[in-house]
Amino acid sequence: MNRPEIAEKAVRLVERRISRDKWPEYYDTKRARFIGKQAHLFQTWSISGYLVAKLLLANPSAAKIFVNEEDPELANALLSANPRRKRGRKGFKQPFHCMNCEAKKRATRQTCPNFANIVTGLEA
Repeated sequence: MNRPEIAEKAVRLVERRISRDKWPEYYDTKRARFIGKQAHLFQTWSISGYLVAKLLLANPSAAKIFVNEEDPELANALLSANPRRKRGRKGFKQPFHCMNCEAKKRATRQTCPNFANIVTGLEA
């Protein structure tokens, strides 16, 4: 935001091409020599991005509307009002299929009696 000359140069470059190229979604290559192979034309965000850039160059103080100052009191009130924030995270249990259990059912490492023997290779 402190280097308007770069923004002015970018807008000048865009002004020469983007309208003639039918407002493409994106350009290929670093130098933007080609319109992207699958780029859609007449894109609203291409047009609006250009217009916003022009307006911000004309009035740089308008950039304040894009910067939000967080109100810590409001953020704390929202966090305390959310019931999901009060619960702790559930532990992650990785399921696996134990081939050695007689039931041959899905089990967790904590519930399989053969898990320690399978991992260490001590099972007979």
